[in-house]
Amino acid sequence: MTGKLIASLWGERSPRRWAVLFFYALAAILFAYVAAINAAANITRRKNADLALSLVPSEPVALTLKADLKFLSSQSKASLSPVEALVKSSLRQQPLNATAVRLLGYVADLRGQPTVAQEYIRLATKISRREFGAQLWLIEAAAAKEDVPTALRHYDIALRSTEKSRAVLFPTLADALANPEVRRQLLPYLRQPSNWMWAFVSDTIDTNENPEYIAETLVAAGQLSIPDEYRSLPDRLLARLAAKSRYDTFRQYYRSLPGANLAIFTAAGLNATTVNLPYPIAGWQMNDGVATGGDFAKANDKQFVLNVFAGSGERGQIMQKLMFLAPGRYLFSARYHVSEMAPGADVRWDFKCLRTEGSDSLWFAASPLRQGNFAQAAKFIVPSDCPNQILQLQAAGGPGQNGVEFSVRYVAIQPR
Repeated sequence: MTGKLIASLWGERSPRRWAVLFFYALAAILFAYVAAINAAANITRRKNADLALSLVPSEPVALTLKADLKFLSSQSKASLSPVEALVKSSLRQQPLNATAVRLLGYVADLRGQPTVAQEYIRLATKISRREFGAQLWLIEAAAAKEDVPTALRHYDIALRSTEKSRAVLFPTLADALANPEVRRQLLPYLRQPSNWMWAFVSDTIDTNENPEYIAETLVAAGQLSIPDEYRSLPDRLLARLAAKSRYDTFRQYYRSLPGANLAIFTAAGLNATTVNLPYPIAGWQMNDGVATGGDFAKANDKQFVLNVFAGSGERGQIMQKLMFLAPGRYLFSARYHVSEMAPGADVRWDFKCLRTEGSDSLWFAASPLRQGNFAQAAKFIVPSDCPNQILQLQAAGGPGQNGVEFSVRYVAIQPR
């Protein structure tokens, strides 16, 4: 019964039919093998060109990668012919291969054929704007001609195309900001920012040794809408400018920010003018540590109280404030409250002149902490050659077992 059923399904099992079935089975196996080899080559071609080519000798991407690596390892005249041969083999399999065409441009350039090189490079960008090496060549060619607009256009294309380009291009573009023409030509890119611009600004603030160039560019661009993810950028840039002693640019950039008020830098009070500001570096900055520190608490709608602690045997800076006082005579005053006596504990103020090469103290006032309410005052002079200053508060806990806790109720600097 079973044999009849099979016969009805397959018909007469003649040798010819078995041959046909065997042929189809063999073809299927060969197809599966070739597909597997090609799949393996596709997987490995960008990571291991030699392995991919051992599986599929004509694999175009692997050929291009091998040519690219060979070119990177040597640009001698002898090495150019093997690179060219690999590239042409790749193009025979995949004519629209932007990287291969770009490599032909590189080879022509090294052979002293700039016109031919440019034709190849431009063809590569027409095949794919994402061909990073071609955009790099065009950037360098424009820079060599001091053609800033063209160089920036290719920067923009490359940086829009892939985030990986940022590691290469951000540092070179940041260094180029030293050129005033680059800063001027960059303004349209800031006013209508692309997907890379704010990341570039952020990276430049953190890594470039001349943050004043990006600050000056931002000022020239006018009021800009900063994305939420970069809302800390203005304060970071201000802090960087201060750390580099670029105080003139600090003032210039600060004035350009919404809600900026330069009068903040002449005030030392504990109030809404100097505490919890939109740009924290303009106000009191805390220096909390494990053994010393402090925090602000509201005394009323307008005033704050600073609660300070200092551990036994510890001394540390509690807070500081950048100041831009005009030359002249001033009176410093402060008031405190100490709940419990702490022998040996004290409070200190240091008012320093900030200079490009460092800082020096204009006056220093120390007072032992006394139980209850007490005040402190000091007269000082700001000389004409000191436009930038910083006021610092320090505290010492004394030798007692529990250290000290006290509050600063009032601080002021007034002309006299």
